[in-house]
Amino acid sequence: MDILLIKKAINRIFPPGSEIADNSLDVPPKERFWLIPGKNGPRWLIPQEKKYGLLVFQQWSPYDLASIVKWKILYAVYSAGQFGMLPGVRALGISGSSKNEWQHIGWKKETKPVPIIYFGTPCKTRKLVTLLIDSKTSKPNMVAKFPLSKPASEIIKHEFRILCDLQQKKINLTPRPLFFDNEAGIASQEAISGRPTGRRYTILHHKFLESLRLSNNTISLDEKSLQLKKELISIPILRPSLKLLLNGLLNNCTDSTQFLPVYVHGDFTPWNIKKIEDGSLMALDWEMGDPNGLPVYDFFYFFLIQSYLFNDKFNSNRIFKLLPENKKKYPLVQILNFTAASLGLRLAKEEQNIEYLEKFLRSIK
Repeated sequence: MDILLIKKAINRIFPPGSEIADNSLDVPPKERFWLIPGKNGPRWLIPQEKKYGLLVFQQWSPYDLASIVKWKILYAVYSAGQFGMLPGVRALGISGSSKNEWQHIGWKKETKPVPIIYFGTPCKTRKLVTLLIDSKTSKPNMVAKFPLSKPASEIIKHEFRILCDLQQKKINLTPRPLFFDNEAGIASQEAISGRPTGRRYTILHHKFLESLRLSNNTISLDEKSLQLKKELISIPILRPSLKLLLNGLLNNCTDSTQFLPVYVHGDFTPWNIKKIEDGSLMALDWEMGDPNGLPVYDFFYFFLIQSYLFNDKFNSNRIFKLLPENKKKYPLVQILNFTAASLGLRLAKEEQNIEYLEKFLRSIK
């Protein structure tokens, strides 16, 4: 277990003076947590008090079969109060964590918050994501993000700007931005209650994307492709075979037709989309947001990222048929190539498995 990362999380997130207790039983029940490991170190820090910790299982849900089975086992064991019996799970006492001194992350309520911490996957943009629960109502109230690197700080700042811009435009499809500390790189936003959507693209997804058509400017595919090529050139450490593959995709993006850009989410995935109480969708994690994006980019991304992560065959003919007629006027094959190149470049910068990434990109036709 990465004790240095855990201490960093406590120092950045919890009230000043909070520290790990020698024995979790030495602190009050409200200051006791379960530390759940992942493949690459700590993954979750959740309260031992079940009325708060159960929100982890209600708000998040995995998608592949093996993870779903493990998640259900964790839920059952946690509900039965036997979490400490699981291999790798560690009891952690954090003295001082129950103090109501959370102003440094934007908490302004009189009631004390209870934190649930998610440790992001190790990469150059790794961050800590904390769900703050109102101890009085037991409901999620706020999400705070903490960077663990300079690139992470930049994308957290970018997301906050995107959320502010969408709120100003009265596009109520996102969490409300609440707090930002430029020096620390910490940003907080409204917590959205709801369930992650399934992997199937539905009419609700289509309505959501249609609601993001905002701009009166124009953009062309070849202009966006040139921007991505310049970014590709600025990253000299990329494997030559991957760089050649990405350039090949972008060389097919030559359409110069000017059309209205759309507000692109940039990471439009089932786990970043929640179905809320009124039945509509809201999207989280706007760190890759682009106010001058290509039409149908998010649509193609939705299928591409799932094909990559779940090793599904990408069937462009089937996917094209899901598009309404008014979207078929665009150069679809070229935008698909651009989306694949954009996703491939992002995954490469996150140091994903390059051999697998190259195989995936070659399969896009």
